[in-house]
Amino acid sequence: MFKIKSGEIIHEKGRIFFCVDKNIDPVASNVFNYLQNNNDFIETKLIIDEFPVMEYNNGDYFLFVRLTDVLSHNYIKYLPVLNQHFKEFDVAGVVNWHEGIHAPDRILTIHSTGDAPSGFFSKSSPAYFKNIFCSLEQNRVKYQLDNFKVMTEATHWSGVSYKQPPELLDRI
Repeated sequence: MFKIKSGEIIHEKGRIFFCVDKNIDPVASNVFNYLQNNNDFIETKLIIDEFPVMEYNNGDYFLFVRLTDVLSHNYIKYLPVLNQHFKEFDVAGVVNWHEGIHAPDRILTIHSTGDAPSGFFSKSSPAYFKNIFCSLEQNRVKYQLDNFKVMTEATHWSGVSYKQPPELLDRI
């Protein structure tokens, strides 16, 4: 993922979070394992939830972070480590199983994070959002996931359901 500014390629720094407890999230650990088995990850010295953070650098620099909980379900726990170790990053993503009463099956989805009733929203970049959406669609086609759709969703945040104060959204 990169953007071009004045004809020059600017490389991005991102971090991606995975809840690897299959009782909480039946998908994220499988995605992490696939990525680790098919890419050259380097183990860093940073340990979070007893897992080493994994580094991947192909011009763009990403850290892959395994957690014992879904990030948005426990901002109170993770906020200090996020702000201590990840301030200099351009983008954050959470890979997780996504479900709901009216959630369609077989989707790859992306949405920004925010709590509309309280008026608190995390920072968001339309350009990054579009790039991630297009990348999901390109890879859906490339890997012949014909029975899946790529979709966006309205901005929302599951943290409210887990008693997380929405004021935390603009502190990351």
